[in-house]
Amino acid sequence: MARYQVMHDYASNAFGPWFTGAFVELDPEQADWVNHDSPGTLERIDPEKQAAEKREAKAAAEAARRKAKKEPIK
Repeated sequence: MARYQVMHDYASNAFGPWFTGAFVELDPEQADWVNHDSPGTLERIDPEKQAAEKREAKAAAEAARRKAKKEPIK
């Protein structure tokens, strides 16, 4: 199974309804079928990129919290 982001609203007899911005987990063959039925519906999420983005967001949130409390950065 792989994780995909829905790039535009989609529904069929087999899948959905999904709305723009949602995340779904599908087998690559299923995602290929959806994108064949409606090109550009699904964009595969790179798990390493997603993990890096989460780490960056967490670090930014922690820095903002420290700045608001005026705590030194460790």
